Amino acid sequence: GNDTITDFRKRSDDIDLRGTGLAWADLDSSGNGRLDDADAFVSVTRGRTILDLGAAAGDAAGFNTVTLLNVTGLTEGDFLFGP
Repeated sequence: GNDTITDFRKRSDDIDLRGTGLAWADLDSSGNGRLDDADAFVSVTRGRTILDLGAAAGDAAGFNTVTLLNVTGLTEGDFLFGP
């Protein structure tokens, strides 16, 4: 589904992607160490970051997204990855 996170706080909250099969490299496709418009499955606009997790996992685009309001510049430390 499409979810919105309204109260994410960097350095104190985590986006838990364990069990999705995704890794940081799947999201940070540009390899610059942060999520931004240079990444294939990330959109940053008007202070919000949209992650297309479905497309990053090889599924259809736009059907499994996470929108973070008032959050930009996410880094690997903002996520939990693994089985």
